[in-house]
Amino acid sequence: MFDSKADRVAIQELLNIEAPLQLQLSPDCKSVVYRTSLKWYHRIDDGPPRTIPIWIADAGVANSARHLTGGLHNDRMPLWSPLGHQIAFLSDWAVDSGKSNALSLLDLDATEPRRLTPVDSERVITKFAFSPDGKDCIYDRRRGVRGSQEPERGDWSGLCLGRGLGLH
Repeated sequence: MFDSKADRVAIQELLNIEAPLQLQLSPDCKSVVYRTSLKWYHRIDDGPPRTIPIWIADAGVANSARHLTGGLHNDRMPLWSPLGHQIAFLSDWAVDSGKSNALSLLDLDATEPRRLTPVDSERVITKFAFSPDGKDCIYDRRRGVRGSQEPERGDWSGLCLGRGLGLH
Protein backbone atom coordinates (compact mmCIF):
# COMPACT_ATOMS: atom_id res chain seq x y z
CA MET A 1 0.00 0.00 0.00
CA PHE A 2 2.80 2.45 0.90
CA ASP A 3 5.55 1.06 -1.25
CA SER A 4 7.19 4.12 -2.69
CA LYS A 5 9.85 6.11 -0.93
CA ALA A 6 7.67 9.23 -1.36
CA ASP A 7 4.85 7.48 0.53
CA ARG A 8 7.17 6.55 3.40
CA VAL A 9 8.55 10.11 3.56
CA ALA A 10 5.04 11.57 3.57
CA ILE A 11 3.97 9.24 6.40
CA GLN A 12 7.08 10.12 8.44
CA GLU A 13 6.44 13.83 7.94
CA LEU A 14 2.87 13.40 9.19
CA LEU A 15 4.10 11.48 12.23
CA ASN A 16 6.64 14.21 13.02
CA ILE A 17 4.07 17.00 13.32
CA GLU A 18 4.47 18.68 16.69
CA ALA A 19 1.30 19.51 18.59
CA PRO A 20 1.08 22.43 21.06
CA LEU A 21 0.46 21.42 24.68
CA GLN A 22 0.03 23.21 28.00
CA LEU A 23 -1.12 26.47 26.41
CA GLN A 24 -1.25 29.48 28.76
CA LEU A 25 -2.76 32.81 27.74
CA SER A 26 -1.00 35.90 29.14
CA PRO A 27 -2.85 38.06 31.70
CA ASP A 28 -3.38 40.78 29.06
CA CYS A 29 -4.53 38.13 26.51
CA LYS A 30 -1.98 39.34 23.94
CA SER A 31 0.42 36.37 24.03
CA VAL A 32 0.36 32.63 24.57
CA VAL A 33 3.12 30.33 25.86
CA TYR A 34 3.20 26.60 25.28
CA ARG A 35 5.39 23.57 24.72
CA THR A 36 5.14 21.09 21.91
CA SER A 37 5.31 17.34 21.62
CA LEU A 38 5.29 14.88 18.79
CA LYS A 39 1.69 13.90 18.22
CA TRP A 40 2.41 10.18 18.65
CA TYR A 41 5.12 10.54 21.37
CA HIS A 42 7.67 8.63 19.31
CA ARG A 43 11.36 9.21 18.73
CA ILE A 44 12.33 10.75 15.41
CA ASP A 45 15.63 8.92 15.14
CA ASP A 46 18.04 6.82 17.17
CA GLY A 47 19.93 9.88 18.42
CA PRO A 48 19.83 11.39 21.90
CA PRO A 49 16.45 12.19 23.46
CA ARG A 50 14.80 15.34 22.12
CA THR A 51 14.80 18.53 24.09
CA ILE A 52 11.62 20.55 24.35
CA PRO A 53 11.65 24.35 24.43
CA ILE A 54 8.91 26.69 25.61
CA TRP A 55 7.39 28.73 22.78
CA ILE A 56 5.71 32.14 22.81
CA ALA A 57 3.41 33.60 20.17
CA ASP A 58 1.32 36.70 19.73
CA ALA A 59 -2.35 35.77 20.13
CA GLY A 60 -4.18 35.82 16.81
CA VAL A 61 -1.05 36.60 14.74
CA ALA A 62 -0.03 33.99 12.21
CA ASN A 63 3.65 32.90 12.10
CA SER A 64 4.56 34.80 15.29
CA ALA A 65 5.71 31.74 17.26
CA ARG A 66 9.30 31.71 18.49
CA HIS A 67 11.37 29.82 21.04
CA LEU A 68 11.28 31.39 24.47
CA THR A 69 13.77 28.93 25.94
CA GLY A 70 16.80 27.66 24.10
CA GLY A 71 15.80 24.05 23.77
CA LEU A 72 18.80 22.67 25.67
CA HIS A 73 16.52 21.08 28.26
CA ASN A 74 13.08 19.55 28.51
CA ASP A 75 10.96 22.52 29.54
CA ARG A 76 7.31 22.11 30.47
CA MET A 77 4.31 23.53 32.35
CA PRO A 78 4.78 27.22 31.45
CA LEU A 79 2.87 29.62 33.71
CA TRP A 80 2.55 33.40 33.41
CA SER A 81 3.15 35.55 36.48
CA PRO A 82 0.06 37.58 37.43
CA LEU A 83 1.56 40.78 35.98
CA GLY A 84 2.69 39.03 32.80
CA HIS A 85 6.37 40.01 33.04
CA GLN A 86 7.70 36.57 33.91
CA ILE A 87 7.09 32.95 33.01
CA ALA A 88 7.78 30.12 35.42
CA PHE A 89 8.26 26.58 34.12
CA LEU A 90 9.79 23.25 35.01
CA SER A 91 13.06 22.28 33.35
CA ASP A 92 15.21 19.20 33.72
CA TRP A 93 18.49 21.20 33.69
CA ALA A 94 20.35 17.90 34.03
CA VAL A 95 23.07 16.42 31.89
CA ASP A 96 20.83 13.42 31.26
CA SER A 97 17.48 14.66 30.02
CA GLY A 98 14.55 13.83 32.26
CA LYS A 99 16.63 12.84 35.32
CA SER A 100 15.60 15.78 37.52
CA ASN A 101 13.58 18.95 37.46
CA ALA A 102 13.81 22.46 38.83
CA LEU A 103 11.47 25.39 38.92
CA SER A 104 12.80 28.03 36.56
CA LEU A 105 11.86 31.64 35.94
CA LEU A 106 12.33 33.76 32.84
CA ASP A 107 11.95 37.52 32.88
CA LEU A 108 10.62 38.44 29.46
CA ASP A 109 13.26 41.16 29.12
CA ALA A 110 16.08 38.67 29.93
CA THR A 111 17.74 36.18 27.63
CA GLU A 112 18.30 33.27 30.01
CA PRO A 113 16.04 31.69 32.62
CA ARG A 114 17.26 31.19 36.17
CA ARG A 115 16.71 28.27 38.49
CA LEU A 116 14.59 28.94 41.54
CA THR A 117 15.05 25.49 43.09
CA PRO A 118 17.94 23.01 43.15
CA VAL A 119 18.01 20.20 40.57
CA ASP A 120 19.66 17.57 42.75
CA SER A 121 16.72 16.90 45.06
CA GLU A 122 15.19 13.44 45.31
CA ARG A 123 11.83 15.14 45.30
CA VAL A 124 10.15 15.95 42.01
CA ILE A 125 8.18 19.19 41.58
CA THR A 126 4.70 18.25 40.46
CA LYS A 127 2.80 21.56 40.72
CA PHE A 128 3.48 25.25 41.27
CA ALA A 129 1.61 28.55 41.35
CA PHE A 130 2.21 32.26 41.85
CA SER A 131 0.67 34.23 44.67
CA PRO A 132 -1.98 36.72 43.44
CA ASP A 133 0.50 39.63 43.72
CA GLY A 134 3.21 37.66 41.87
CA LYS A 135 5.80 38.11 44.62
CA ASP A 136 5.80 34.55 45.94
CA CYS A 137 5.55 31.10 44.46
CA ILE A 138 4.34 27.91 46.09
CA TYR A 139 5.45 24.56 44.76
CA ASP A 140 4.80 20.95 45.58
CA ARG A 141 7.96 18.88 45.93
CA ARG A 142 6.61 15.77 47.59
CA ARG A 143 8.52 12.58 47.91
CA GLY A 144 7.62 10.38 44.96
CA VAL A 145 9.02 8.23 42.25
CA ARG A 146 11.16 10.15 39.74
CA GLY A 147 9.31 10.54 36.49
CA SER A 148 5.98 9.95 38.22
CA GLN A 149 3.54 12.83 38.59
CA GLU A 150 1.93 11.16 41.61
CA PRO A 151 3.39 11.89 45.06
CA GLU A 152 2.83 9.55 47.96
CA ARG A 153 -0.68 9.94 49.38
CA GLY A 154 -0.95 12.09 52.48
CA ASP A 155 2.61 13.43 52.27
CA TRP A 156 2.32 17.22 52.66
CA SER A 157 5.96 17.71 53.65
CA GLY A 158 6.95 18.82 50.16
CA LEU A 159 4.85 21.97 49.96
CA CYS A 160 7.26 24.91 49.79
CA LEU A 161 6.71 28.64 49.68
CA GLY A 162 9.34 30.43 47.64
CA ARG A 163 9.80 33.85 49.21
CA GLY A 164 12.54 36.24 48.23
CA LEU A 165 13.09 34.53 44.90
CA GLY A 166 13.22 37.81 43.03
CA LEU A 167 9.68 37.51 41.73
CA HIS A 168 7.76 40.63 40.82
